[in-house]
Amino acid sequence: MLEEVLDEGDSALIFTQFAEMGSMIKTHFQKVFGQEVLYLYGGVNQKQRDRIVMRFSEKRGYVRIIIRNPFICACSCEHY
Repeated sequence: MLEEVLDEGDSALIFTQFAEMGSMIKTHFQKVFGQEVLYLYGGVNQKQRDRIVMRFSEKRGYVRIIIRNPFICACSCEHY
């Protein structure tokens, strides 16, 4: 399914509440799709979070996959 999303030129926001699983998904998708995958989790400080959200929101298409813990990010959620 993710392959179809990327083939269409769209981006994907993937949620997981498990930090270790998020890291594994990130590594897997980077290998499979050959592109950078960003991971937004509780260990990411506010400045880094804002930078991740900004990069994902840019329409240049460089970062098209972001993995996010649904329990963090009371900030910047309006950018998704």
